[in-house]
Amino acid sequence: MKGTGMTKAGKYLVGLGIVVILAATGLYYMNHNGSKGEDPGSEAGSGNTAISGSDISPENGEISPGAEVYSVAEGAAATAGAEAESKEAEADQAAIEANISVLVNKYFDLAGEYDSSILTSKTKADKKKGQEIFNRKKEVIEKYENIKEIVKPGLTEDTYIVFTTYDIKMKNVETLVPGMSVLVIGRDEAGGLLISNGKNDDSLTEYINQTASEDDELKAIIEEVNKKLAAALKEDSSLKQMVEYLKELS
Repeated sequence: MKGTGMTKAGKYLVGLGIVVILAATGLYYMNHNGSKGEDPGSEAGSGNTAISGSDISPENGEISPGAEVYSVAEGAAATAGAEAESKEAEADQAAIEANISVLVNKYFDLAGEYDSSILTSKTKADKKKGQEIFNRKKEVIEKYENIKEIVKPGLTEDTYIVFTTYDIKMKNVETLVPGMSVLVIGRDEAGGLLISNGKNDDSLTEYINQTASEDDELKAIIEEVNKKLAAALKEDSSLKQMVEYLKELS
């Protein structure tokens, strides 16, 4: 899991340490373009004119349900159904993102104890490594502030790539350090969300980098974080050593 690290061209984002996914349901409707005019098979002004696109004729003076009547009804029903599905998908996504936000904030919370229950791998080796990194962060970081998540679809089903921006309050330093990290989130057997702490394979790394480089929103955010970080380092030279220390924990 890539927790921290400075961005290099095509590499991971600035980080010191992680979509909105909306279901695109197309609206279905039918548009009929019936034209009014004389029946090509009748004489002008003969009184036998029919209206194109309907079943009205002067012979019976009645309106029988035509194809166009059904098409309008079907189109309206399809539109209503699509809108309902879209709203339901948006509600589901909002719930997922809310749960992800809780998980991410817990991950960056240094106030309590190290919690491996929110991670995918719970082997003794991974627990030990995670605890060591957690302790080393606590040595220099007071807290993470202004945490914001940008959720993007993961490489596989039911996974998410979560780009997170934040400001780091270092101990005994007033200047906040802006940062950005990437978390890969999946689900356990019960469907609960967990943060992946395993090593990313090449295909996942490539996917994350491609997502970051092709998404206009992310590109703008990365650029902004880089500028703010450069400004913070320029303002307070004592931050540089701490930033380098945190990069080693990635």
